[in-house]
Amino acid sequence: MSDLRFPISDLRLSGCRRVRGCAGVRVRESFPIPLFPHSPLVRPSNPKSKIQSACGGPKSASAFTLTEVLIAVFILAIGLVGILSLFPVGIDAVSKMVSASNSAAIGQTAIATLEYEQVARAVAADATYTTTRACRYPLDGSDTGLEAYGVPGLDQYSWSATLLPIQMFPGDTTRRLMKVQVAVFRNRAIYTAQGDFTNGSNQVTNYIAGTGPVPALGDYMRNGSLANPGHGIWYRIVGVVDTNGDGVYETPVISQQYQEPSSPGGTDLEYSRNVVATFETLLSVH
Repeated sequence: MSDLRFPISDLRLSGCRRVRGCAGVRVRESFPIPLFPHSPLVRPSNPKSKIQSACGGPKSASAFTLTEVLIAVFILAIGLVGILSLFPVGIDAVSKMVSASNSAAIGQTAIATLEYEQVARAVAADATYTTTRACRYPLDGSDTGLEAYGVPGLDQYSWSATLLPIQMFPGDTTRRLMKVQVAVFRNRAIYTAQGDFTNGSNQVTNYIAGTGPVPALGDYMRNGSLANPGHGIWYRIVGVVDTNGDGVYETPVISQQYQEPSSPGGTDLEYSRNVVATFETLLSVH
């Protein structure tokens, strides 16, 4: 197929190093133009690809300025900071999910253990335990001498149970219905203090701090201590109140109203920052 050629003249090059015959050189270049440019068999060539400097290399492309590079780096840094900030949130969410999954399995195992060992039957047969004095398991009704059972394969976790006889009807003294609460701990630590639990109220009044850290939101608190078991059911702290207006938040607010007879003044109480979850159920003794 024949084609036409036309010259490109007076194309003056600049920017090349001075070599013999380079400065002021006029270049004549030609490129083919097909007779049938729209034919599917012909692919037109790029005329720019034919233009080269007199030094033999292609023309150099324009570079980025320092300002443009700095702006790009700044935008990239902002994006990286945003992405990296998501990692702690994700790690915390995964940790909470693992703790919740482990505690659910431990809670089911604990309740099954109580049923298998017939702990509720032993509590019902012991007149020591009343609606205001709970049985702490494994410490009570067990010869292990432990305050909590460890979990094989999960060394950080442990559990303990509180069994509290409740009345099926006014005047019932049979103690054949038990309120059971299983508390799952991670790195168990319990602190003692003093305060008053009042029936129908969710505030722990007359709080007197102990030797441990100040109770905070999310901690768990219960009436009683190792020497004086008391009610023994754990409640989650959802707030603190400054009752005296002195800027000291000395009245913990528990997650629900206390539904047992009010405790006398200065009663021992316990609180913990290591309760992962609590599980409650009822067990009947036949």
